Amino acid sequence: MRKLLLCFSMIACWVTSYAQKPNIAPQATASASACNTGACSTLNDLNYGSCGTQQMWIPTSTPPTSTVGTDYIEWNWSIPQSFDEMTIHHGQSTGRSLTGFLMQTWDGTAWVDGETFTNLPQQCINTISFQRVTASRMRITKFEMTAAGQQSNPNFREIEIWQASVANDDAGVTLVDSAQAACPGSYPVTATVQNFG
Repeated sequence: MRKLLLCFSMIACWVTSYAQKPNIAPQATASASACNTGACSTLNDLNYGSCGTQQMWIPTSTPPTSTVGTDYIEWNWSIPQSFDEMTIHHGQSTGRSLTGFLMQTWDGTAWVDGETFTNLPQQCINTISFQRVTASRMRITKFEMTAAGQQSNPNFREIEIWQASVANDDAGVTLVDSAQAACPGSYPVTATVQNFG
């Protein structure tokens, strides 16, 4: 037991605050129907900027067309990836925000419709969770822009795609709730554990 407490104490010194799923977007090649101001690679370059600053935008009509595939953002990986969450960093919180879209994956011959998202709140950062998807190509299309302000040309700072676990049992520490600041000796550690599977 004493060795276990020492082990947790040492881990607490190295763990910053929580374990997080990997962002797999930077491993993909990002593209879009068109990219203005910044390159399409701006979507996954890990430069988050700050809310109120646009790094790139997608030209659309007002409102964007409902025709699937006309306006889109796409990610291509060299091997299939599993993911179940996306975080969109909009350029601003007062307009030009996606409030919905259709997610599609490529099956090798055609695009296959996945989940549709609507009525997303207009804010600088939106995180969307969905059923686990495994694909080497994924895109969002059929943009919805129904909030206040300009309802065309959505702008972005970054889009993160979070890797999903494919294991049924995948326990891990999500948060070290309390630990001593100094590591010498044995101290109680409280941690939150979650099954990511």
